[in-house]
Amino acid sequence: MHQLTIREVMPQIEAALVAHKTNEAAALLWPALNQHSHIAALWFYAGSLLNMEGKHAMAFEAWQKAFNLEPNHIILANMGAALRAMQQAELGRKFLQRALDYAPNDAGILANLTGCYVNEGNPWPGIEYGTRALGSAHDGSARFNLALLCLEAGQTVPGFDYYAEGTHQHRDVRVYEPDVPLLTPELHEKLKGTGATIVTWGEQGIGDELMFGTILNDAIKDYEIVFECHPRLELLHRTSSWARQLHKEGRAIQLHSTRKLKPIDLAGRQVAAKVAIGNLCRLYRREKAAFEWSGPTYSAPEREARQMRGQLMELAEGRVIVGLAMRGAMIETNRGYRCVTPDKLLPMLRDESLFFVSLDYEDMTEAHDWISSNVPGARYLWYPSVNFAWDYHHTAALVAATDCVVTVPQSVAHISAGMGHPTYVLTPSKPDWRLTCVSGERWIWYDHPNVRLYRQSGNNWDPAISAVYDAVQAHFSSDREVAL
Repeated sequence: MHQLTIREVMPQIEAALVAHKTNEAAALLWPALNQHSHIAALWFYAGSLLNMEGKHAMAFEAWQKAFNLEPNHIILANMGAALRAMQQAELGRKFLQRALDYAPNDAGILANLTGCYVNEGNPWPGIEYGTRALGSAHDGSARFNLALLCLEAGQTVPGFDYYAEGTHQHRDVRVYEPDVPLLTPELHEKLKGTGATIVTWGEQGIGDELMFGTILNDAIKDYEIVFECHPRLELLHRTSSWARQLHKEGRAIQLHSTRKLKPIDLAGRQVAAKVAIGNLCRLYRREKAAFEWSGPTYSAPEREARQMRGQLMELAEGRVIVGLAMRGAMIETNRGYRCVTPDKLLPMLRDESLFFVSLDYEDMTEAHDWISSNVPGARYLWYPSVNFAWDYHHTAALVAATDCVVTVPQSVAHISAGMGHPTYVLTPSKPDWRLTCVSGERWIWYDHPNVRLYRQSGNNWDPAISAVYDAVQAHFSSDREVAL
């Protein structure tokens, strides 16, 4: 059998990587690298393979070896992107700036630099870089990052325009009918108020779907809507304010759960347009005034909430019942920003006038054990009958059964705030566009007096937690019964 030479094997490695055939690439690459560790291109391929596998630190090391052998701006740019993926945006930015010195007009570097400024508190340099990358092969990612930066800066009009455009180019778009057009602002002007049927679908995380779901209160005034939602949210959506309004008007609720894993059966309905639910923002949330609170979007099942409330009141023995969510999803990419450890909450946990109920949907055994060990007589309950992983309708019932909710930014925050329930949200210091469009402590998406945001100071949660503790004490300074 013919033994492949290094000249023959390298194009095959590159072809396998381009085709994202990682197993095939690995089978060729690692033996070649063992014999030819002096070849920079092999280390470059190694970095690319490891990066595809999500091993960003190892990818960085491989690219570092490639750069030491043959320095060039492409390797520097990849190293910067790897650091960004490792949540080291500031250091990644330095590598990308070095790469830009070699290639000032490289659109890929400009697009990556744009992303480095997201959630860094200074969006303007990123906006400049992103604008320079428009019209290139990296237009989609540049537009999406531009969207986040503009929204962080409070520029909702260009922000939501870029968001929609970037979503169409940079992210997967659910395809229902290939001939059905996207609902653009121009098409919206022609169709709004006509009762035409449009298809929309939930996108990104569950919290985002809940947040964007508030827009359906407005959209149903213009359209008949077919909505594909996350399976965990189906019951919650079916009892939402927009669903109740449709029922009141005698209109059908066209709601489909993705648990079926099948294309939506439109039953021969003529669909005029399709749009991801987040892209309704540029149609209905172009100005801050459009976010004005018009009442709760979400509600809890009354019977279940009353039952839970009775059980909790018996256990709490007159104490204020606090729903507590300490951890958001995707903590591997947001550790420290969407996670509060119980030691930070000690003053509250030790307060004998408070009774805590866990609203976390992750495995919180370690946190619960820590509380039990460090807070004698801890009044902290992990509610056994609620399956947070599968049904947020029950989660809403448990939220309603509490006196208030203290939470990090996660789906529980959107449920509680979307109900108008007393909600205190501990937010990271690094801004997120979902949390930056605010007036003072008020959350623009849920601009209700009961809902407040409390921002982290640097990497220090103490001031925010202290402010929440003070707010809870002030709110419940006298005995108060929650009406269900």
